[in-house]
Amino acid sequence: MAQKVRYKDTVFVRFKPQAFDGTNWIPVTPDTYNAFLETPEVTPSQLVPLPINYGNDDYYYVEFYASPDTYSDLKGGDAYYIAFYWEKDGYKLVERELVIIVPDV
Repeated sequence: MAQKVRYKDTVFVRFKPQAFDGTNWIPVTPDTYNAFLETPEVTPSQLVPLPINYGNDDYYYVEFYASPDTYSDLKGGDAYYIAFYWEKDGYKLVERELVIIVPDV
């Protein structure tokens, strides 16, 4: 389900990198990570990089300010992916969350 964010508001989307040890899912610390605003397509295109904050709770918080200040073509009613890319021990992964911009009325 898509998360909604009001136009010109900020949303923090959280991601928790994990690995399966054969029995349980355990948190991992990525070797590298970054985040992007992406198009909502089967093969998304990266639009702009987004800031990431580590919360000391095994979560990485991607910050998205829903404004043309972040992405010049952004407008109310559009949908985007917030994508979190991470790598651990040579394995590359991406997690995406869909966000919809709610027009400011």
